[in-house]
Formats: sequence, structure tokens, C-alpha cells
Amino acid sequence: MASLIEWKVPQSVQPRAEDYSYDLERTLSSVVGLHSIVPPDAFTADTLGVERAGNGVLVDDGLVLTIGYLITEAETVWLHLGDGRVVQGHALGFDQETGFGLVQALGKIDLPPLEIGSSSRADQMKPCVSRTPSIASGSPSSASRRARPRSRACSRHPVATTSSAARPPCLRG
Repeated sequence: MASLIEWKVPQSVQPRAEDYSYDLERTLSSVVGLHSIVPPDAFTADTLGVERAGNGVLVDDGLVLTIGYLITEAETVWLHLGDGRVVQGHALGFDQETGFGLVQALGKIDLPPLEIGSSSRADQMKPCVSRTPSIASGSPSSASRRARPRSRACSRHPVATTSSAARPPCLRG
């Protein structure tokens, strides 16, 4: 079985809250790590693996939006929260067209969900921020990073954003 390791982004490239006009920590607290186990005889096991790890974002009370291949044929799903807690999840399904999947947390999460917004309002060259909670230990890592959108294709799909008052300026409408 593959080993999951904790990694950290250097402090010098981590986002600083004072550089953003919205509540960066609140926004990042809605990002969760996701770890799934797929049976070895599953149809996708040979190509996608039996142990998968990635991220998701809390979009409603206990509902996590993620990438569909992480949960395809998953028997076990674990959500790793930024505060160190680990909550079991259940794969609800995924959409072939968008590639997104939904996971229902089977325990209380008690974190603020992000509001679904429209990526058509986002400035494609504005930096965006993501955080990867450690899925090795369940503790928050300093794995925040800055990234830039790479494709116009993503502008056709909804994105998770904070509430209007806390939304980054590029997403306010």
C-alpha cells in the first residue's frame, strides 16, 4: 500500500492574510484533504490505483465537492480537516461531464462551507490560493500555495467562493 507523507510549502511562498481583502483563514478552513480506498478488483483499480488522495471543499453542511476519480468505486472515504480531525465520508456520486464528485461527511464537521459562485466573474490572471491539509497525520500542514488558473476551460464551471462580503474582489458581483 502506498505511504502518504506530509509535505510543507516554504513559508516564503505561503499566502499572507494581509494580502487579501477577504478572510483567508475562514476560506481555507473549508478546504479538506480526502483519502479513499478502492477494492483491488474494482474496474478502475489498475489505472487509478487502490489508494487515492486529493482535496475537496465544503460546499454545504457536510457536503464536500471534489474530483470524481478520487471517489470512483471507493469503499472507504476519509475527510481530513485542517484542525486535525478526521471524519469518515460516503461517496454520493460524480458527474462525468464536469469530473466533479460529491462526498457526504458521516460525522459533524462544524466548519463554514464556501458558497458556490460563478467562475465567469473571476479574473483569470489573479492569483488564487489553496490549502492542502495533511492527510498523513490529519493535522494542518503549512501547505498553502499560490497558483494561477491555467485554462479558460475552467471558466465554464461553477467555483466555490466565500459569501459576498468575504468574497475576493475578482469574484464579487
